[in-house]
Amino acid sequence: MRKSLTFRIFLAHFFILALPLYLATCVFFQHFYLRALKSARLDLTEMVQYKSLAFDALESISTQALYDTVYLLGNSMEQIKQQVSELNATGGMTTLSVLQLPITFEGNYTFLNEQLYGMKEFIGGGGVEQVLMKGTAKFIRYVTPASLREPILLFFVGQLIEKQNNAIGVLLASANIQQSTNKLLSQGDPEYVSLALLNQNSVVLASTNPAFEGQYFESIPLDIKERLQASGSLGNLTLAEHHIKQDPTGDKGFYDFVFQNRKFLAYRSHNPDLGFSLVAFIPKDALFMLAIRQFLWIYIAYFIVLVTGILLAYFISRWISKPLQELSYVMGQAHEGNLQARFRSQTLGYEFNKLGYLFNKTLETLLHNIKQAEEERLKKETYLREVEFGREVQKNLLSIRVPKNDTFELASIYLQAKDVGGDFYCAEQLESGKIWLAVGDAAGKGISSCLYSLAVRSLMRSYSRLYEDIEETLHLTNRCFLEQTADTGMFVTTLVGIFDPQTYFLTYYSCGHVPGIVKHKDGSITILEHSGMALGLLETDVFHADKIKLSKDDVVIFYTKGLVEAVNEKNQYFSHRRVKELLQQRKWMSAQEIVNGLNLEYQQFIADLQQEDEVVVLAFKIL
Repeated sequence: MRKSLTFRIFLAHFFILALPLYLATCVFFQHFYLRALKSARLDLTEMVQYKSLAFDALESISTQALYDTVYLLGNSMEQIKQQVSELNATGGMTTLSVLQLPITFEGNYTFLNEQLYGMKEFIGGGGVEQVLMKGTAKFIRYVTPASLREPILLFFVGQLIEKQNNAIGVLLASANIQQSTNKLLSQGDPEYVSLALLNQNSVVLASTNPAFEGQYFESIPLDIKERLQASGSLGNLTLAEHHIKQDPTGDKGFYDFVFQNRKFLAYRSHNPDLGFSLVAFIPKDALFMLAIRQFLWIYIAYFIVLVTGILLAYFISRWISKPLQELSYVMGQAHEGNLQARFRSQTLGYEFNKLGYLFNKTLETLLHNIKQAEEERLKKETYLREVEFGREVQKNLLSIRVPKNDTFELASIYLQAKDVGGDFYCAEQLESGKIWLAVGDAAGKGISSCLYSLAVRSLMRSYSRLYEDIEETLHLTNRCFLEQTADTGMFVTTLVGIFDPQTYFLTYYSCGHVPGIVKHKDGSITILEHSGMALGLLETDVFHADKIKLSKDDVVIFYTKGLVEAVNEKNQYFSHRRVKELLQQRKWMSAQEIVNGLNLEYQQFIADLQQEDEVVVLAFKIL
């Protein structure tokens, strides 16, 4: 059973299909947890911002009601009492109250107008003290009406009443937010997110999680805790013994805390000017369960795929084993030397029938290749002879010598590439004493490129001797070359120049070739930019050459694209920029030093990497 094909295919499918499940278990779970954490942060932020809008609306109403009565503050306390009573009689969401100063006993204030929910005195708990200190303040607290047993939650906006720079009372605008708070704390919240309303002392006055009511998130001195508890501002809540410590996460508004041995992630929107803040929080183990839930869905999907794949693998392996056995038998026969054995198609063999067909064709090809082996040997010998012929043609292209002369120095170099190409150069002195210079490169590789290069170079040499004019020479060369190669698509790029030793002018023209360079005696560089069309593309008589004035000790450098397009092991080009920088930085004086120096830099650049293109460099110095 272990060695059977069915079992091995079944086992291979098992591991292949189980691998994604294993990767999801080991790697992807962390991704699910981080995604759940990010989603929870958005939920917390959106909840706090949404709930804050409703509380902000209540605060705006109370504040506006207080500001509408600020004009009373210049009156006497009796006038304020009367006018506040009249304003309260008009109805509305906000109740105005006046607290009489001085304090009857420490922390207690007497209501001057009608009682607030039946209360004759207002026991301080931080809110009124803030009004006395700042002149105005906002706060929330519980108040227990005389007619009710249960406290209610009120929002207050207070303004200090002064007369002759002496505080004589406090004007309060209050709004009952008990029902609004209950509604907001239970309206459409995600089940795993809790919300808490904190007063100015960071004490939780109301929460969707009752266990948090009476807890506080900042340290409170013992005397203030006692006053808060005694004032009734906390309602029926009892302050916890210790505050909940916050651990900031690094993101503004977010922090972690531990409560009842559970870790929570919280977001707090705190505005000291409002006198209260909202906190939304979520147990981190709930986030973990969310990640587990997401992971389980993928786990179940993978499990279904795994089981389905295993079953399919088992039946398919039994199905395909028969044609595979037939193919194995035929391959064994071929291995033993019976090349006449052939695979026979099997019912429902499908791909194995195709594989058998290909194997049959392979055997036939093998027999055919044995027959053609001798023919291939002959073809190889023919190719080697062609390559040798190409080398001879190339040698002829680069064999021109210029007579020695005291007025100029000429140096050149040819660097062979992997294949035979069509690079060439030409340098000779015309009858008038002018110097003809040219480098070129035929498109493509092989014998044909060599022959085309030989033809172009021969045409240019002939016409240059007749006319000693670049424009006429190139016009006639292009026309003659195009007549012979119009249907082949062959073209040749070339850069030619004629130097007149009488005027020291160099006339030059580029037929789609890389630009030449002039290195002046002072070390400056001039690029011989010219954008002409390659020879052999189109028939034209428009050849307008450019001129440049040279001086003694100036050097003209022509080269083919193989130099600047050479690449090293890092796939970097030798480039025109590098050639220019080398000519400026190196102290190469003679033409031969320039050629030798460029060759050395080129060899160091390419190291042992064989190049696709040949390199020709021609240097001409005026003495």
